[in-house]
Amino acid sequence: MPSNMKQHTREQGITLISWIVILGVIAFLTMMVLKLFPVYIEHMAVTSSLESLAKEKEPMGPSEIRSKLTKRLNINDVESVKRTDIEIERGRGVYKVGIAYEVRTPFISNIDFVVSFDDRVEVRAP
Repeated sequence: MPSNMKQHTREQGITLISWIVILGVIAFLTMMVLKLFPVYIEHMAVTSSLESLAKEKEPMGPSEIRSKLTKRLNINDVESVKRTDIEIERGRGVYKVGIAYEVRTPFISNIDFVVSFDDRVEVRAP
């Protein structure tokens, strides 16, 4: 029998320390997703409110736009957008409606996630 066939190979699996590190990384990423998921779900409600406002066929003025948008945001239970975050600018035959806001979500101890959003649509002007 040749000498190189006598060598025994030792199989090695994953160690306990490696399992702990892998589980720690998975737990960390899961915690990040659980903290950020509600922020993005709320943002989807903001964009859908803006899009439904843009689809309206009737021309509207700035006060009516702000009122309808505020009602839609309240119906969708959006808490991160304040009335002052809504910007309305006059354009050619349209109003440019924008919502720029940021959400701060606590993560661990003194570490927070800050997520910024800036969405804009055009609404027909009278």
